[in-house]
Amino acid sequence: NDRRKPPSDERPKFIAPAKWTNLQMLWKAVPTMSDLAAYIMTKPKEFERWIKSNETEGEEDSGMFDMPLPGDWQEKVTWFHRLMLVKLFHEEEMIAALRRFVTESMGPTYIETVPFLLDDVYNDTSSI
Repeated sequence: NDRRKPPSDERPKFIAPAKWTNLQMLWKAVPTMSDLAAYIMTKPKEFERWIKSNETEGEEDSGMFDMPLPGDWQEKVTWFHRLMLVKLFHEEEMIAALRRFVTESMGPTYIETVPFLLDDVYNDTSSI
């Protein structure tokens, strides 16, 4: 029995069937995440709290991406792994999570909008 793919009938009730299937694919594709199934099954309340934490905190800027992961998962996963979990559980937070991921990985320079003067832009244009 492959522990990387738990039987779908063991799905915790707080995880929708489609998300559980996607999580199973993630476990198979990303070795770091392979023990996540066992953790979720042994400590479902902790993981449920993490999934629902953004709903109760009301933090729109960072949301689930910044919430500490349960157990020792905070140390086990990278920023990119966290991004995958946000995509899986709260896709509506992806833009904020991507902004945070880029800021943490590459620096704020790649996120900040550079102010410009319309007169300078106009001088660089041509009618051709």
